[in-house]
Amino acid sequence: MDKRAAAQARYEELKVEYQRLRSAPNKTPELKAAMEKTERAMKKAKQEMDFSGENHSQRAKGQ
Repeated sequence: MDKRAAAQARYEELKVEYQRLRSAPNKTPELKAAMEKTERAMKKAKQEMDFSGENHSQRAKGQ
């Protein structure tokens, strides 16, 4: 499994967990903290999933 596929699997797991936390009727401070932590992890996994590789220095160098 490559890094992108692993990030996608992790993103899907975190998305389900985030939706579960978000749908809780009475949010305690602990639930809110867990929700924020899950959201940050979800954004990081999404960023890793969407990373297409290095894009700099593509012009020909020299003469």
